[in-house]
Amino acid sequence: STTQIPEFLKPSKFISLEILNMKENRGHARCNAFGIRYIIKNKKFDNLILMDGDGEDRIEAMTMADKIVVMKDGYIEQIGSPLEVYDKPANTFVASFIGSPAMNMIEGIVEIKNNSFKLQVAETKIDLPNIKELDNGQKIIVGIRPEYLIPSKNGIPAKIAVVEPTGSETHLLLRANDQDLTCVIRERQDFSPGQDVKLTAEKKSIHIFNYENKLRIY
Repeated sequence: STTQIPEFLKPSKFISLEILNMKENRGHARCNAFGIRYIIKNKKFDNLILMDGDGEDRIEAMTMADKIVVMKDGYIEQIGSPLEVYDKPANTFVASFIGSPAMNMIEGIVEIKNNSFKLQVAETKIDLPNIKELDNGQKIIVGIRPEYLIPSKNGIPAKIAVVEPTGSETHLLLRANDQDLTCVIRERQDFSPGQDVKLTAEKKSIHIFNYENKLRIY
């Protein structure tokens, strides 16, 4: 569900670059100008950035703000510190919006056997955290940031489409189970387009979202 506008975001509290028709609409925070960052001063935070913009704005928000407000179509999706929003995104939109490259989203079915939780993706399984909110046979979305999705001996079969060496890192753009995935490899390894690999992630680096409403489960 969207978040009702907090008191400290009322227009009277803004010291901003520009204010355009900030109002309450059906009980929700609504702004008709997208891609504009609002910086406010108040007693709680030195800087708060309200953003619904492009990649450059997101990077600036992560580095400049004490608190950020992530919006979609003018509605507040999450409020928190940059690391809070990055580490525990409230839904799949926030998870994809914050971070570059964007978080990988993988759909699958929960399999629970002998208190072991796994995600069934096509004919492959990867380990999941054991959490009581999951049911056997439940369809979920697993989020894995590119730096934690790594080639392994076992995992989701994928084919490398593009290799992008950046110096300190290598970005792999892959195709797996009819969807695009991204890996960020920090160790020097040899990869080539067309190469088949298998991908996995440690359980502690996995985010879990409800398939129906896209909200965070874990």
